[in-house]
Amino acid sequence: MQQPTFLPWVMRALVGANVLVFAAMAVAGAGVLHPEALVHIAWGSNFAPLTVDGEWWRLATSTFVHFGALHLLFNMWVLWSAGGLVERLFGHARFAVIYAAAGVVGSLASATWNPLVNSAGASGAIFGLIGAQLAFFLRGGHRIPAEVIRAQRASILGFIAYSVIFGLTVPGIDNAAHVGGLACGFCMGWLLARPLGAYSSVRVARGGIVLAALLACAVVPAGIWAAGRAASGHLDEQAFLRAWNRYSTGEPAALARMQAVVDDARQRKAGDDDVADLLERETIDAEQFVDLLEGKAAEEVFPAEEEAAEEQPDFPSEPEPVHHPSTEPSPGPPRPGYAGGMTDMRSEDT
Repeated sequence: MQQPTFLPWVMRALVGANVLVFAAMAVAGAGVLHPEALVHIAWGSNFAPLTVDGEWWRLATSTFVHFGALHLLFNMWVLWSAGGLVERLFGHARFAVIYAAAGVVGSLASATWNPLVNSAGASGAIFGLIGAQLAFFLRGGHRIPAEVIRAQRASILGFIAYSVIFGLTVPGIDNAAHVGGLACGFCMGWLLARPLGAYSSVRVARGGIVLAALLACAVVPAGIWAAGRAASGHLDEQAFLRAWNRYSTGEPAALARMQAVVDDARQRKAGDDDVADLLERETIDAEQFVDLLEGKAAEEVFPAEEEAAEEQPDFPSEPEPVHHPSTEPSPGPPRPGYAGGMTDMRSEDT
């Protein structure tokens, strides 16, 4: 009797979800080729100053956010090419667990390595699938011919080596997310690999599931602690970036409120006191931000712009991106970037 064709529906659902999120973000103004950092932050990118400030949900949502069409297309191509085989080797549920865990751990590694980063992309999760596939072929316990296993190992190791070298030589690549996702995926894959023997698959697989659950329960809290500890050395810079995000996001609405009151005053619908109160309130907010911009934290975030800031204190409308660790990043407000051979783009065009 012919075996039914295996359908990797989890992988396909993930590709579809990523494409739908990208399309929705493009409609919202995120940019198709030139990413808008503020929109990506609003949609859940891993903006470390907000993530470690309590918005830990960004560790997961950032894996569905991409900085531009090329970033999305490359990641989805790798997910489609490798994901089907990994889902077949591990099964639907295990595949989903590996993908989710690697994505979160990759985001934690990124925020820990560079506490000022704004990162996003599915590459940490995809590297987790690559790591799980490598673990499956290294562990053994299956009936796959040795020559096939050798070919798979060589292909996987070659891809990993290329991606790491690419991340070390191209600015904006998030190697921290790649390595974190890869390590998590390898460990989860080793524990969740399903032996082909009927008896051992029941007994051993259950033990592997328990160990994988314990591993996740230990690694995620430890990663959150490490990210928080790393952030403690950059409190001023993170406070500045949070203020930048808050002020930049609220500025259009503040200007609209001011214009509305001015229009009302011209039509005698608002008195002088109303205008004065609004102008004073909005001016105070702006002055607080300018104070931050001229402070030491701003100099740390924009080291190359220190002299220019003295001559022209106006804050740039489009902040420079924060590159990931592997590329000698200059800490600064977000711009999209990706995360490596499979781009995990962050706040600049990575």
